[in-house]
Amino acid sequence: MSKRIDAELSFLLDEAEADRRFLMTSDPNLQRCLVRRVRTGELASPLPRVFSRPDYLRELTHEQRQLHSMRALGGHHPTWVFVRGSAALAQGLFVGRALTGTICVASAYTATAGGVQHERLRVMGRCEASGVWVTSVLQTMVDCLRNTPFEQGLGIADSALANLGLNREYVAELVREGWGGARGIRHALQTLAWANPLSESGGESYVRARIVQLGFAEPILQVELPDPLNPGSAYRVDLFWRLAGGITIAGEVDGLEKYRLPDSSGVINETKKFVAERQRESRLTLGVDRIFRITPAQARSDAYLTRLLEQYGVPRVR
Repeated sequence: MSKRIDAELSFLLDEAEADRRFLMTSDPNLQRCLVRRVRTGELASPLPRVFSRPDYLRELTHEQRQLHSMRALGGHHPTWVFVRGSAALAQGLFVGRALTGTICVASAYTATAGGVQHERLRVMGRCEASGVWVTSVLQTMVDCLRNTPFEQGLGIADSALANLGLNREYVAELVREGWGGARGIRHALQTLAWANPLSESGGESYVRARIVQLGFAEPILQVELPDPLNPGSAYRVDLFWRLAGGITIAGEVDGLEKYRLPDSSGVINETKKFVAERQRESRLTLGVDRIFRITPAQARSDAYLTRLLEQYGVPRVR
């Protein structure tokens, strides 16, 4: 019997991993076997009644774990619609960990059960993303922005505009028409007013939000500068300012992940990528007067970011 159960569980776990989800089952006998294996350390349980092999679980990022859990839950509860940060994550929006720590689903009541937050929320339209049902991109953006600080919400607004393929003025009109005087809509619209679909990462959006918060001039995004060694080719810089006197300033947003992306052979070579980035920067210095680098972590400090921007001559506008 044990060998048969082991074989069945192994098959189900293989199937779940191939589908990029964790395992859930409605079979009470299999459920008890899975729980016993969690107690002995053979299996892991990232959420109640959700199971995974420990080695497989360790290889996943926080975001991947959440999506695996959502696919497992969505398969077990096919009528569930994921909302707020969970929907944003499934839709590929620039959502930070603060909004994805808890899996959220729409419900007729508000409660937390089985590691899932049930939100009393009306679904105005649903779509499929990452293998689960979620609220529409527009509703996801609004639901998130209504209760999210500006510096965390701007990335969601930036990526939502890119996803929708609409300009922010039109999207703002849709929000006013659909949500009117709902709580937090004024704040959502204030964040949306700064949104720009050209932002290429949540880190860039966060740094730009912090620059705006401190009263400095908003940068132009993704400006192309000619590559002096390759006529006809160009580099793009994350942030760019052109001052009244013609002086140009470029800002590059750094994240460790940019040095850990695999090369064409699938191998991560951090040294090669670091050298390539430094060579790129050396060429950029021929096209701009001043260039600085900053990480989102550094941008959290008002004092550091203010000192950096002032040193490089980025003007204050308020």
